[in-house]
Amino acid sequence: MNFTKSSRKSWSLIRRLGATQNPQRTSHPPVKANAVASRLLQVARAPVNKKHKRRVQVEWRYFLRHAPDKNLPPAFTVDEIYQALQNMKSGTAPGYDHVHPEFLKNLGPRAQTWLSRFFSRIIIANSIPKIWRKTKVIAIEKPGKDPRLAESYRPISLLSTCYKLLERLVLHCVSPEVEKLLSPKQAGFRRNRSTCQQVAALTTHIKNGFQQQLKTGAVFLDLTAAYDTVWHTGLIYKLRKNMPHWFVRLIELFLRDRRFRVHIGDDTSAWRTQVNGLPQSGVGAITNTLQPLHQ
Repeated sequence: MNFTKSSRKSWSLIRRLGATQNPQRTSHPPVKANAVASRLLQVARAPVNKKHKRRVQVEWRYFLRHAPDKNLPPAFTVDEIYQALQNMKSGTAPGYDHVHPEFLKNLGPRAQTWLSRFFSRIIIANSIPKIWRKTKVIAIEKPGKDPRLAESYRPISLLSTCYKLLERLVLHCVSPEVEKLLSPKQAGFRRNRSTCQQVAALTTHIKNGFQQQLKTGAVFLDLTAAYDTVWHTGLIYKLRKNMPHWFVRLIELFLRDRRFRVHIGDDTSAWRTQVNGLPQSGVGAITNTLQPLHQ
């Protein structure tokens, strides 16, 4: 702020931030954050065949020892970092590391070079910062639901912005190979594909059958908590059949020992360990993109 420019915009911003308003009152939600966290863990539970689980774990350990291809991908370049930063959305809330996307988008050439080396080192060492495993979950009350019930709150997950940047880089690296493996009929989580195309294809099929005096039957299946109940070991066990060794190890690293904490109003839950499920609010989400390969 200075005397050469109007202060109107500055005061408008200050008012929107709430600095000129009364102090925010303490929020006492009708349900405890621990209750919402327990509800999320309950939803993520899924029955597992113990015999099948042991067999998968044995074959996974064998894969780690005798993987045929252990070649690493090329190191990330500064141009890849720059392009990924350009595609990153601004204005999104950060995770527990408090690094906003704007911080990264305004980095200079030296900092981008350091990031390229840092991310490449993560692939080589197969290790990520512990804070990237921590998810901040904000519980938002669903409209029209009883606020006294834990299931009446929608969880919004906030991940580390740096972690999501690495996800974006890895997704760009493996997308050409993944596209070759997915069925042409798969539309979810794919570039230039959407459910609108699936609706158009189904409508065309019905109209063609109608012209031939044929009847069309359809089954619409919605799986409850499909992404929340994904078995981590089973996912990476199946990915090993199609994806390179370094990528499978990286996905296993992303899913290992993930923890979350629920925030609702001024109440915060204890730390909980995410045994099943995929990280929400990821980039496009890289693990969600690979979910069709798991099915």
